[in-house]
Amino acid sequence: MRNKMLYCIIFLLLLGLTINLTGCTVCKIIARGNQPIILNTLPEKYVVLGHFSKEKSFYFDYTKAPDLSSFIREATAAYPNTDAVVNVFVEVKSTIGDFFMNLFTIGFANAYTINVEGDVIQYQK
Repeated sequence: MRNKMLYCIIFLLLLGLTINLTGCTVCKIIARGNQPIILNTLPEKYVVLGHFSKEKSFYFDYTKAPDLSSFIREATAAYPNTDAVVNVFVEVKSTIGDFFMNLFTIGFANAYTINVEGDVIQYQK
């Protein structure tokens, strides 16, 4: 009886530790491209060509450094006169599927979902 209670306590502690470790979602973001990527609004005058919003899930990521260049490239491809991307908002979140994937890999490989939003602009001349 005492051994069963000890095993239950150890199992619950390990389960709690695993859930705690897989719930953390921190990553370094990399983005590069031809157009400047600006997180804030510019003081210069510009015309907003369009707004973009893209969400993508990453599974079995060992680097913790997703490249957002593909997000920006897809957003600017529709607008050939793009000068910059402003008001960029990046959200790293964990969905229920990401949680179970992290639980399955015990936190060694990361799973997370990234949502990127922004405005594609052209400077006024």
